[in-house]
Amino acid sequence: MGKIQILGETIDTKAVAFDKDGTLFQAIPFWYEIDRLRKYKFLQIVGDEYESLWEKAVGFVHPDHVDFKGLLAVAPEEDEIIVTASLLYQITKYPWHRCKELAATIFKEGDEELCIENAFHPIQGAADCINSLQSEGIYTGILTSDTKLRAKKCIELLPVPTLHFLLTPEDVTCGKPNPEMIIKTCKQLGIQTNELIMIGDTVVDVKMAKDAGSIAVGIANHEHAIEELTPYADFIITAYTDIQVLTKKTQ
Repeated sequence: MGKIQILGETIDTKAVAFDKDGTLFQAIPFWYEIDRLRKYKFLQIVGDEYESLWEKAVGFVHPDHVDFKGLLAVAPEEDEIIVTASLLYQITKYPWHRCKELAATIFKEGDEELCIENAFHPIQGAADCINSLQSEGIYTGILTSDTKLRAKKCIELLPVPTLHFLLTPEDVTCGKPNPEMIIKTCKQLGIQTNELIMIGDTVVDVKMAKDAGSIAVGIANHEHAIEELTPYADFIITAYTDIQVLTKKTQ
């Protein structure tokens, strides 16, 4: 059991889980790049006149106007593909199975063309926080709505030791905000859910933590974040300097 301070309050914990996009990595550069690739392929099929329809559906207008509660910001890729297939069906009237195939291809090709180094930029202090937690024997890992393959590639950009866990929608029946990710993680680690702290930037992250019985820490990184996170978060931080890992010498 380790001890950390969040905004000056000391908490005993055995594990800290991080969301990925918007928590460990800046969200906007990733959303910009992946949406640019997907939208281009979508418009190749339906025509440029449907650009605004795409933007409304995903909740992102280039370069940085984002609905932080919208599809691109919080939904797993499986949901995004279904929405894209629905748009294709409305516009083209192709058979549903064909629309699903086209949507899956859009996302597959977009993922393949995404340059991880250009799209993902670590948030200041994130790696230092992980290193400090691990040095005190606290489990660390990622719970994300992103794909397993891309999450693994992103981890390589962080100057941290091997993480103890990584769960994505591929590992569970129900994704965020369902608490299954946290419950499964705690079972794997052999700890109780109230011994885990979840840090995330969206409502689905902190709600998942609260529903699991874990400590929910929201990281506020946009204008309306505090207002959105407050009903669910136990703590709201604005930077990793709000978290201090207590060493055994200082406890």
